[in-house]
Amino acid sequence: DAILSPRPEDIAAALSSGLLVADGRGYAFRHELARIAVEQALPAPLAAALHGRVLAALRAEGRRAEPVARTRLVHHAAGAGDSAAVLELAPEAAEEAVSHGAHREAASLFAVALAHAGGQSPRRRVALLEQRAYRCYLTDQIEAAIEARLSALAIWRTLGEVEPEGRTLRWLSRLSWFVGRGEDAERYADAAAGLLQTLPPGRELAWALSNRSQLDMLSNRMDRAVTHGAQAIAMARSLGDDEILAHALNNVGSARYLDRDGAGRAMLEESLRLSLERGYGEHVARAYANLVSFAITSRDYATALRFVDDAMSYFATADFDSWTHHSLAWQARMAFEQGAWERAEHLAGNLLARYGVAAISRIPAMLVLCRLRRRRGDPGADRLLEEVADLARGSGQLNHRAAVVSAQAEAAWLRDPPGGLPSEFDEVFAEAVTSRSPREIEELAFWARQLGHPVSAGPEPATAAAWAARGCPYEQALALLEGEAAAVRQGLALLDGLGARAVSRQVRERLRVAGVRGVARGPRASTAGNPAGLTNQEVKVLRLLATGLTNAEIAGHLGRSEKTVDHHVSAVLRKVGARSRAEAAVFASRIGLA
Repeated sequence: DAILSPRPEDIAAALSSGLLVADGRGYAFRHELARIAVEQALPAPLAAALHGRVLAALRAEGRRAEPVARTRLVHHAAGAGDSAAVLELAPEAAEEAVSHGAHREAASLFAVALAHAGGQSPRRRVALLEQRAYRCYLTDQIEAAIEARLSALAIWRTLGEVEPEGRTLRWLSRLSWFVGRGEDAERYADAAAGLLQTLPPGRELAWALSNRSQLDMLSNRMDRAVTHGAQAIAMARSLGDDEILAHALNNVGSARYLDRDGAGRAMLEESLRLSLERGYGEHVARAYANLVSFAITSRDYATALRFVDDAMSYFATADFDSWTHHSLAWQARMAFEQGAWERAEHLAGNLLARYGVAAISRIPAMLVLCRLRRRRGDPGADRLLEEVADLARGSGQLNHRAAVVSAQAEAAWLRDPPGGLPSEFDEVFAEAVTSRSPREIEELAFWARQLGHPVSAGPEPATAAAWAARGCPYEQALALLEGEAAAVRQGLALLDGLGARAVSRQVRERLRVAGVRGVARGPRASTAGNPAGLTNQEVKVLRLLATGLTNAEIAGHLGRSEKTVDHHVSAVLRKVGARSRAEAAVFASRIGLA
C-alpha cells in the first residue's frame, strides 16, 4: 500500500490466478521462481527503483513497529544498488544468522557485502573476506573458503602485516587438507610456522603449532604430532586461551588414541568437554568426528555408535556441513564393515549426490560404493576405483591410500585367475609399518595373504570366531572358507546372505575346479548376475520404469497384466532400497540401465 497503492481488483486477479497467496498479514508470491521471473522481467532501472522504495518503506515500518528481518533489508538494499546500506546491514544480518547456527546463510550475506565493498579500505575488505571464509569452511564450501583466504593473503602481504599473514597461511593449510591437496597443506603449514616464529611467541604461533600437530596426526606422524601439540598446549595454557587448548588437546589425544595409547581417548574427550562448555562449535564438531572415525578405525563399533548419536544431534543444531558429511561417510563405512550393505549404499550414495562435498568426505564414501559394487558384481566398480585412487593420492593420507590399495587387492583376488598385488602395495605397507598403523597393517596383510603373498609384518590371521566377535561378517565368511567342508558351507551362506554375489560365484567356481563336492549351487544365475538380485524380468521393469513410464504403459510394453507389473515394481523398489520410482530411476542410471 505504501509503495503502489494497488486497486483491490488487481490484487483479486493476482490471487485468483495463483500468482499470489495471502498469509493473513499481506501477500506473497506462491513460489520463489515466480518472484524471480517477475523481477527479471522488469527493466533494471525500474527494478532498482522499486527495491529502493521497498527498502525505505520497510526501514520506516521497522522504526514504527516490530523490526524487519535484516536479511530482507539486505536483499532490497542489494537490489537497489545501495552499497552503503548493504555494508551497514549485511554484517549485522550475518551475525544474527550465526547466532542461530545458520552459517551457510551467514556465508551468503558476507558474499553480498563483499560484492559492494570495492571502494572500502583494505582492512574492511579483509575482515569481510575472513568472515566469509570461516563460514564457508564450516559449511563444506571449501573452494569458496580458499578463494576468500587467498584474497585475504594478498591484502595482508600488501599491508606488510606478518602475524595476520601467518594466520592466513595456517588457514590455507587446513582448507587444502579438506579438499585433498596434501602437499599444499604441508607447504602452507610450514610457511605459517616459519613466518610466525620470526615474531615473539603469541597466539598465532600457538595456532600454527597446533595446526602442524593436526597435520602430523592426520599423516600418521604420531611422535611429531605429540611434540608439536605439546608445545601448542603449553603456549595455550600460558596465554590462557582455552580455544587453542581445546584444538591442541584434540590433536594430541587423536595421535595417542590412534597409536593405541589408552590416555589418548581421554584427552580427546577432554577437548570435547571443554569445547562444549565454552561453545566452540567447530571444535565440538571436530571432536565428535574424530571420536567416531577413530572408533570405527579400531573396529570399536559400540563406542562409534554412541558418539554418532551425540554427534548427529549436535550437528542438527547448526550448519556444520563439513563434519556432518565426514560423519555420514564414516557411518557408511561402519555399516559396510558390519554387513549392513543396503544402509551403507544408501548413506554413501546420498552423500555423494550432494553438491560440493569435500574430497576428505568423498573418499571413504566412494570406497564403500566401489567395494560394494565389486562384491555384488554390479557395474561401475572399476571407474569408481580409478577416481577414488586419484583423490587418495592427492590427499597424501595413509589411511585413504591403504584403503584404496586394499580395494585394488580385493579386485585382483576376484579376477579369474586372481591377479597380483597392486603396484603401490610395498610402498604403502612399508609406510603403515613405519608409522605403526595397526588397522592399515592388518587390512593390507589380510589381502596380501588372500593373494598368496604373506607378509613378514602384521598380526596372525584372525579366526572366523574373532571376526564374528568384532561384528565383521564378510571377513568372517572369508575366514570360514579356509576351514573344513561344514565351515565352507557356512561361509558361503554368509556371503549369500550379504548379497556378495560376485564373491560367492567366484568361490564356488574355484571349489568346483578344486574338486570339492557338496557345495550348494547358490542363487539362480539369472538373479545372481543382475544388480540388487533382480530377476531378468525385474531388470526389464526397472529399465522401463526409469524412462518415466506408468505401470500400465510398462504392462503394454511387456505384454503382461497391469497387476503383474504392480507386483514387479514393488519387488524392484524393495530390492534396490528405493522409496519412490524416482529413486529407483536414479539407481538404474547409476548402474547403467538407464
